Amino acid sequence: VEAVEAVEAVEAVEAVEAVEAVEAVEAVEAVEAVEAVEAVEAVEAVEAVEAVEAVEAVEAVEAVDVPADQDQVLLDIFREEAEEILEQLDDSLAAWQQDPAAKRHQQALQRHLHTFKGGARMAGMRNMGDLAHALENVFMDLEANRYPVTPDVLGFMQRVFDYLHGMVQRLHAASPIAPAADLIAALEGMRENAGAVSESATATLEAQATAEETPAKAEELAAPEAPPEMVSVAAGEMLRVRADVLDQLVSAAGESAIQHARLNQLFTGFTRQLREMEQTVERLRAQLRRVEIENEAQMLWRFQQETGRSVEEFDPLEFDRYTLQQELSRGVMESMGDIESIRDTLEDTVRDAEMLFTQQGRLGRELQDGLMGARLVRFGEQVVPRLKRLVRQVARDLGKQAELEVRGAEVELDRGMLNTLVPAFEHMLRNSLAHGIEDPDERRARGKPAQGRIQLSLTSQGGHVLMSLVDDGGGVNVEAVRRKAREHGVLDPHAEQNDEAALQLIFHSGLSTASSVSMLAGRGVGMDVVAEALRQVGGDIQVESRTGHGTTFRMHVPMTQAISQGLAVMAGEQSFALAYSGVEAILRAPRSELAQTLQQAEPTFEYGEEMLPLVDLAVLLGMPSRLGAGVSGMAPLLLLHLGERRIVLHIDALQGSQQLFIKSLGPFVARIPAVAGASLMGDGRVVLVLDVAELFRLASQARSRSDQVVPVVPEPQAARPHILVVDDSITIRKVTARILERYGFEVATAKDGVDALSWLHDNIPTVVLSDIEMPRMDGFELLSAIRNEGRLSRVPVVMITSRTGQKHREKALALGVDGYLGKPYTEAELMRTLSQWVSVGHEHDAGQAGSVA
Repeated sequence: VEAVEAVEAVEAVEAVEAVEAVEAVEAVEAVEAVEAVEAVEAVEAVEAVEAVEAVEAVEAVEAVDVPADQDQVLLDIFREEAEEILEQLDDSLAAWQQDPAAKRHQQALQRHLHTFKGGARMAGMRNMGDLAHALENVFMDLEANRYPVTPDVLGFMQRVFDYLHGMVQRLHAASPIAPAADLIAALEGMRENAGAVSESATATLEAQATAEETPAKAEELAAPEAPPEMVSVAAGEMLRVRADVLDQLVSAAGESAIQHARLNQLFTGFTRQLREMEQTVERLRAQLRRVEIENEAQMLWRFQQETGRSVEEFDPLEFDRYTLQQELSRGVMESMGDIESIRDTLEDTVRDAEMLFTQQGRLGRELQDGLMGARLVRFGEQVVPRLKRLVRQVARDLGKQAELEVRGAEVELDRGMLNTLVPAFEHMLRNSLAHGIEDPDERRARGKPAQGRIQLSLTSQGGHVLMSLVDDGGGVNVEAVRRKAREHGVLDPHAEQNDEAALQLIFHSGLSTASSVSMLAGRGVGMDVVAEALRQVGGDIQVESRTGHGTTFRMHVPMTQAISQGLAVMAGEQSFALAYSGVEAILRAPRSELAQTLQQAEPTFEYGEEMLPLVDLAVLLGMPSRLGAGVSGMAPLLLLHLGERRIVLHIDALQGSQQLFIKSLGPFVARIPAVAGASLMGDGRVVLVLDVAELFRLASQARSRSDQVVPVVPEPQAARPHILVVDDSITIRKVTARILERYGFEVATAKDGVDALSWLHDNIPTVVLSDIEMPRMDGFELLSAIRNEGRLSRVPVVMITSRTGQKHREKALALGVDGYLGKPYTEAELMRTLSQWVSVGHEHDAGQAGSVA
């Protein structure tokens, strides 16, 4: 029994062990199953994370607003609306900054932002709408007095608005607009912190501004953005008109005005001929009457001789007594009656035509004035916000504080002229900040506010706009200007000169008083470009300065250059025209007295108890004067005004009023002194239109020659090296010209050897850069022609070509080439090559030098 029990016990133990073994196996399998499940879950989790990251990446890409992908009709409408709303926002923001507690300004900002937000989202520009929404929330808090308006809040909001302007500029450039999530978060953080602007918010704004504005900054500051379309408003309706179409209409209106003037002159001549015809008819009638009387007398005499009877016995009805001569005389008198009838009909027709012609002229002038008015744009519409942003950005870069104040922003200017002037304004503002406005500590030490003040004022006067740019900085160092002018050879070292004349030397090319070179100053290129830009639009610039108190630039430009009324005059044997806007009065004086006065060193003319400079137009333009030819009679004079300056101009003859439609003379004769362009006269002759501002400049130079303001020994070449670029590729010409102009060179371009020789006929460049393979005349032929021309034989010629083989090099060397560059070449290589013949003084950082294909 015990044995059986022992066996059973062993079996029981074995059974238990078997069960435990099974359970252990199952446990292991369970663990393995769990691990397998966890492994699967881990894989799925990784895939899920990757999927989320992929979705987020896609969403990040989709979050960028791309104008090209939107409805272009809605986008065009929003572009126009955005500009108008931004102008209103700038006005309201400036008013709010002046009076932060005023609720009406905060409400106006909310209203404009709400409108902007709706338009942006409708046009598909969600990121712009989101930023406008965040700004709207901030102003709602401010209106509810949830936190105070501190200087930090004012400055932060101003810079956020600048960022919004940058987004709109990217919209105009059709560039993608990234979301401003960090900036919106910074605005929300400011709201949560009761208006406290944290350092992280400022850093976020700096980072956003750098990322958004840096790529477009250079392009933005280079030239003003001209919207491709204009908006006309009439009777509550808006009509979008392309700017180039409007320019064509203005041109057509100008041509129509010229044709009207020509027709008017023809019509006047026709009327004069009709008067002469009337006098001739009367004279012929009297002569025929005398012939008829003479015939009657002869007939009576023959009657008496033949019949012996008295005249009383003569019967007029005796027609057989009439001869053929009497019959012809009677016929001619009847024809005279018909001519008089035709004359009367012509006179009636001329009177009717004259009335219609007068009406057509009035309608033409109204059309012309309307189109010219459509070309005019308010200075404050787009320019003022841009200039203010520029001042803030440059001041931050220089570590200074400055504010721009604009007065007269409602003044209107021609759109094309405004596009030319804006870069000049930008450079003058940068110049004021770099050279004029002092550092905050220095200003405090001088008893000035830490924040500098720059004021731009505009006023309209007749057909001109007067502008002044005033800063309260340290002024211009006149002695430094004199020293630099003597170093550059533009002033005689022994000449005495007043401060007013010395200040004008800052407009000379290459003259800079900066002690170091930076991106803003010290390159010697700038103020001469400003003066040149003003001269291009018929304007002028003068500078005044007080040491320690500031500098004032006074400018004036015509409102428009396209169409104007003018006065035709004669100087020497040449006809000229001047716009009425520059003529103040027409005077007369005895020729003998004028001839004696003009012989003086500084001739003057007394007018209104004031002695004014007197100049002879013919002499001023380099022609012989005709004043001394006759010493009797009266000579005409013109009193010209330019802002507050006035001169008296002697002319040889007045030729009457003239409708002027000024056209450019083209590149070949564009550099004629004092000539703004050309226009057609009523008789079809071409007349040169004089630039009043240039006449003042020439008169000033002529009167100051005794002070040696001009160079003592004129150089045989231009003050700035003149480079001729010859290449059949327009891209190469433009890129090369842009590089050279950055270094302060004068650049002329030609598309092949024929054009180059045409230009060389009247000019001698410093260096010629020429391609080899060109149509009509290749580079080798051009080089040969230059070397065979006596006056050009010593001009350095550099070949720039993709033909870098030894054969081409040897041929070029045999023809006398001075340099050889292969394409593509770098900016550094080009400047290094040119440095053999010219001084390359404004070198850029080598990191900026790119290659030219």
